[in-house]
Amino acid sequence: MTAETLVAPGLTTGTWTIDVAHSEVAFTVRHMMIATVRGSFESVTGRIEIAEDLAASSIEVEIDTASVHSRNPKRDEHLRSDQFLDVAAFPKATFRSTAVNLDRGLDAAVLAGELTIHGVTKQLDFALRFNGVATDPWGNTKAGFSAEATIDRHDFGLTSDMPLASGGLFVAREVTITIELEAYPETT
Repeated sequence: MTAETLVAPGLTTGTWTIDVAHSEVAFTVRHMMIATVRGSFESVTGRIEIAEDLAASSIEVEIDTASVHSRNPKRDEHLRSDQFLDVAAFPKATFRSTAVNLDRGLDAAVLAGELTIHGVTKQLDFALRFNGVATDPWGNTKAGFSAEATIDRHDFGLTSDMPLASGGLFVAREVTITIELEAYPETT
């Protein structure tokens, strides 16, 4: 299947803006190797460029790292500290795509790009799914996308570790990033 033969009904070419009220960049990480802690970033902006050839499309996302929220104010402050995100020195995390692989279709695409966290940029592939296009009750067109990838936080300089006597770490190195995006086409 080539990008030229793929059909994405309603997904028009041009710039689509991320609808921040209906989008989320979230993460999960193991805590003490026995539980999963979830969090998200409340301030995410970005845009998607849909090309005639879908494989030539691109996305740019910017995250305000101080907007981290994990349902625990003390943990959020710790995550903002220089032991983890160091938001004073690194107020933004970004993702810029470099390629879209559509060999397996729109439901199992791969979005490759450069993820920058804590001042470190690494290549990362996200499993990407196009969820379709719909019109809301007010006549606005929206497109939905889901993406997921797993990183090793040490690769991004997030190396604060507390070993456990039972083995493993207080906060695991592996972090899963899950993205749910809703976007709307820019009008001229």
